[in-house]
Amino acid sequence: MIKGIAAAPGIVIGKAFVYREVFFGFDERHIAEEKCDEECEKLMDAVSVSKKQLSAMIEKSQAEKKTEQADILFAHLAMVGDESFIKEMLLLIKAQHLTAPAAVRRTVEKFQGLFESVDDAYLRMRMSDVHDIGKRLTNNLLQASTQGSGMSAIGAAAKNSIIVAHDLSPSDLIQLECASITGLCTEIGGRTSHSAILARAHAIPAIVGASGLLEAVHTGDTIILDADKGEIHTQPNDHLLSMYARAQQDAKAKMAWLKSMKNAPAKTQCGKKEIVLAANISDCKDCDAALNHGAKGIGLFRTEFLYLGRPSLPDETEQFNIYKKVAEKMYPEFVTIRTLDIGGDKQAECLPLPEEENPFLGWRAIRICLSMPTLFKTQLRAILRASAFGHIRVIFPMISGIAELRAAKSMLADAQKDLDKEGVAYDHGIGVGVMIEVPSAAIIADLLIREADFFSIGTNDLIQYTLAADRLNEKIAYLYEPQHPAILRMVKFVADAAHRAGKWVGVCGEMAGGEDMAAILVGLGVDELSMSAASIPSVKGAICHMTFDDASETAKEHLQIEHAGDIGFSANKAF
Repeated sequence: MIKGIAAAPGIVIGKAFVYREVFFGFDERHIAEEKCDEECEKLMDAVSVSKKQLSAMIEKSQAEKKTEQADILFAHLAMVGDESFIKEMLLLIKAQHLTAPAAVRRTVEKFQGLFESVDDAYLRMRMSDVHDIGKRLTNNLLQASTQGSGMSAIGAAAKNSIIVAHDLSPSDLIQLECASITGLCTEIGGRTSHSAILARAHAIPAIVGASGLLEAVHTGDTIILDADKGEIHTQPNDHLLSMYARAQQDAKAKMAWLKSMKNAPAKTQCGKKEIVLAANISDCKDCDAALNHGAKGIGLFRTEFLYLGRPSLPDETEQFNIYKKVAEKMYPEFVTIRTLDIGGDKQAECLPLPEEENPFLGWRAIRICLSMPTLFKTQLRAILRASAFGHIRVIFPMISGIAELRAAKSMLADAQKDLDKEGVAYDHGIGVGVMIEVPSAAIIADLLIREADFFSIGTNDLIQYTLAADRLNEKIAYLYEPQHPAILRMVKFVADAAHRAGKWVGVCGEMAGGEDMAAILVGLGVDELSMSAASIPSVKGAICHMTFDDASETAKEHLQIEHAGDIGFSANKAF
């Protein structure tokens, strides 16, 4: 048995398909100086083809409502056209007389070297993307040559197989057409790796970070993937196979019950506490999935994806039409629109940002908006205008102090005055919220709530900023712990501050979508949980099978522990 990180829940019994990637399969050679311009043209042609491929994949992903997949591809589209990335490859061709494929490989290797030696959160976050883009460029360069293709043959995986790999890139996963595989497991990665994100989006049981997989498993082997516990049984005996077959039947019965609960409220036993379960979305198309899974609103509309993968900024009319469509589609349920959260790992072609040594601690989110008032007011006007057509709330990201909140509210008030003068309708009582994502905001929550209508805790950033642990750095993955007592105490402090002011608090980070976190968050006093739509049924099931008193006791115990993991709680124990 091999242990890994449970990335997407479920139990699977099936045949393994072992995928060993062949990356950049060609001989590196030098060219004559007079051939360099021709080779540069080949590279730029490959960049153009790659952009078209990614655009087509994005369109297909959006049409199929595969939002997480589309979000990753948007980032790839922005990166494949990145000037610094292209400039590096062109320089290698001209200065060292390398072929275009060799220049791509050298450039990717350079970034890999930086990844290993430099403490740079942005480079670490983007490494799998750079690798995937390099593979795509190489394939497009070699496709018409006699050297063969550099892309993988992962599409040859048998239907209903369990994919076993060292790692999987977004392109690999998309090639698999996720509906045809039953599970996946990788030797590296964490819960926030692309493999994990896409697996959860498609409800495919997945385990990541399982070292030694490729040595222990061969294509055709029967294996058991217990993605609830993070266990891979490589040589199961008849007794184990029978036990897990029963567990699969129990899981199917649970899923049928959850589907029947689609329109039911998420209430603890005896109805003592009701939690609002909302969905995180990036596009209007995501509303269908939210409604189909029983979401009682949109807890987080990530508007930055309206800005990615395009050469020009979206204007007020375009934004208004999108926000209006979402508001109308979700009405009478609420829609919480987060203002532009760009920077860090999200770079937009239409809004080029200066290079920074540490962009996650630099010019991003509300800091950019406040320093670019025309950009900010355009979005605020669009949000306000759309509020006349539904139940819209606005929330500001990356607030670190009172001054930022007041400045943002002042710009919102200016936009309201402008609309009043123009006679344009909007909701004069629109709710204004604050994202609690940095420790300073959590610590002064009692001050911030005086000037806000609600809080939403963005735990992904709050955890990494509080624990100084990059959530995508495998070397310190053990430090990125949602149940760390410091994180739980912050959530409790923020919830208490909101409730003393008679206001509510939600959680919209990764923690919100975990069954095992449901009791803790309910016990800490959270009023709303917002998550990927596909996670709503299982979280609702967990809430409906607990009592509020038990949840409170669970939270109290976790607040007293010395380090995460000392106390365990399984939301599945009642099923």
